[in-house]
Amino acid sequence: MGKTKTGRKVSLPELALGKTIAREDLNVRTMAERLAHGVSSLEYQSADPSTPFRSVSSLIRIGDLQLAANASTPVEFRATDPQLPLLILPLVGRGLFTQDRRQIAWDADGTAAFIPQMDTVGQSGRRSVVGITIERETLEELASQMLDRDPGGARILDLETPRALPLAANGMRFDQIFRHLLATIDGCLPVPELLDRSGLDDTVRRLMVLLLKPDAFCEEFDRPLDRRNKLGHVCDYIRANLNQKITLSILQNVSGLSPRVLQYAFRERYGCSPMQWVADQRLDQVRAQLLAAPQEARVSEIAYRYFSNLGDFSRRYRTKFGELPSNTALRRRK
Repeated sequence: MGKTKTGRKVSLPELALGKTIAREDLNVRTMAERLAHGVSSLEYQSADPSTPFRSVSSLIRIGDLQLAANASTPVEFRATDPQLPLLILPLVGRGLFTQDRRQIAWDADGTAAFIPQMDTVGQSGRRSVVGITIERETLEELASQMLDRDPGGARILDLETPRALPLAANGMRFDQIFRHLLATIDGCLPVPELLDRSGLDDTVRRLMVLLLKPDAFCEEFDRPLDRRNKLGHVCDYIRANLNQKITLSILQNVSGLSPRVLQYAFRERYGCSPMQWVADQRLDQVRAQLLAAPQEARVSEIAYRYFSNLGDFSRRYRTKFGELPSNTALRRRK
């Protein structure tokens, strides 16, 4: 098996990951045993009797994250009693799977596939794919962190519905990003210690979260005019309350934006965080009052209206204006 009548091996698409540690199988049952991570029972059979069967596969673990890369001739499969959901990322070829009478197609030209934790049958043509197991609670907690939401709140990710996942959404090309990420992982394989410490498992999970629910992360960024209006409202509030307590939570409530989007808006417009901008506005206000105050006014009296730590205030003032606040005060007395 695996060779044509001329004795040549059947050609396969390039394996996406782990080529240096890959194992070749010319028996479909052996391949099933090798790839049966995350399922209780995985059965394969060749889908094209006229073509000798051949498969090349590698299994990669980064921390608790498992990835299985496989390139093979056409196959049919049946997975029974799976232990974890699975993301199928196609790099070459197309296929389909059926769960609960629902048929889902995937295609390297445009769609990945999410396979929930239930019995599955499917088939594919000549292919090169990567299967990534999904730890439900880990991924849900990460999604909450990425959206700045309470981890104990409503579920963000749908990990129950089988579906195709567009590989291009909201201007993001997930296929290209995944390819670069897989190449990076491949480059770390010769040094396992480097791979374990790389944090690439977290990067893979974050990209899976984006792929599973892209709209949750992009909807606010798709409304730049609305965001600018809200940012202007926040800035007006800050200028009117410089001598009052201002926190990021207060600014979030004033703007109606999440902390993540608020941070992005300030960095896009002013090149700094919201709280850095607050401090800069307070410094400008102190300087204006120092120059306009009567001669008997003390620097500390003016500074205390806006800063509780005079040492920190003096350091910030000197960094921004190139002089101590006392030097500014001396100029107003002349």
